[in-house]
Amino acid sequence: MYSIFYKSKYFKGMYPEDGETLAMYVKRCRILLKLTQSEMAKKVNINTQSLGKIESGKTQSLNSKTRIGLAEVLNVPETCIDAVFFC
Repeated sequence: MYSIFYKSKYFKGMYPEDGETLAMYVKRCRILLKLTQSEMAKKVNINTQSLGKIESGKTQSLNSKTRIGLAEVLNVPETCIDAVFFC
């Protein structure tokens, strides 16, 4: 399903897996990056509570600032975040 994205050997773990929700994806990537929720939230430029809601699946929508921030931290195209969120 996500084969449209180029998977770099350097960032292999940052792309979503088939069937992975946004919550699962963000949490898995944060753990792979060895970041706490607080550290990841700071890098994405959101508060820790917002990241917690994303990781728990309680987020109904992402604004463009959050989408762009996640894409930059995970080093993936913004469309990758959209693909996981809207599945």
